[in-house]
Amino acid sequence: VVTQMEIHDLGPWTVLDTAGLDEGSMLGEKKRKKTHEAIEEADLTMVVLDLFQAIEKKDDLEIEQKLIFRAQRNQKQVLVVYNIFEQEKCSGKIEEYQKILDEKLEEKSVCINASDFGEQRKLVEFIKANFEQESRDIDLLPSVKNRGFVLLVIRMDEETPTLRLLRPQDMA
Repeated sequence: VVTQMEIHDLGPWTVLDTAGLDEGSMLGEKKRKKTHEAIEEADLTMVVLDLFQAIEKKDDLEIEQKLIFRAQRNQKQVLVVYNIFEQEKCSGKIEEYQKILDEKLEEKSVCINASDFGEQRKLVEFIKANFEQESRDIDLLPSVKNRGFVLLVIRMDEETPTLRLLRPQDMA
């Protein structure tokens, strides 16, 4: 699934939410291929795991390690998100479980309950603190170099928040 969204405090993002990678069928191979393509296109790869399931199954995390390696090989940043679906099963052990998995994955991580909207701020703060946004100098109008100023007008529509200033340089 690909969607464009404005994430408060982070600006405009394109989110590529890929399928799981542990399926062994032909369909699973197609999903893996799409995921690998998404990694090549992305600036940030977020590996999302069910914290309790990864611990309970004594998962060796081979699939996730390969995914992280692929992202690193493509010079992409990686952050790990441990989703806590069954908080009562992890009660009192979340930090311990996170530490066990962190030792295997060796990436910065955060534990959240993604189904709790109150946890969204925690995820955004985690991304802000750990994602090093690449600064790119893009010459948007090379043909008008040294000819003065250029005014870029962006049409606002009814969905644009009141008093919202769009910054096209952030979107380029």
